[in-house]
Amino acid sequence: MYTTEELKKMKKEQLEKALKEGKTSLMKFRFESRTGQSKNHQRVEDTKKYVARVITILKNVK
Repeated sequence: MYTTEELKKMKKEQLEKALKEGKTSLMKFRFESRTGQSKNHQRVEDTKKYVARVITILKNVK
């Protein structure tokens, strides 16, 4: 996952790739959390915030 500053410097194509990777990670973490494979539920919350951050920055890119 990238920092906010790194995301702001990216081009649209790179942001779309980061968004896709973030959504894939979120799906994986949710699955692990619900099946009991992972006890770290904070990863799901952190990834949700990351995906929202990428979406927000992507909306502001021309």
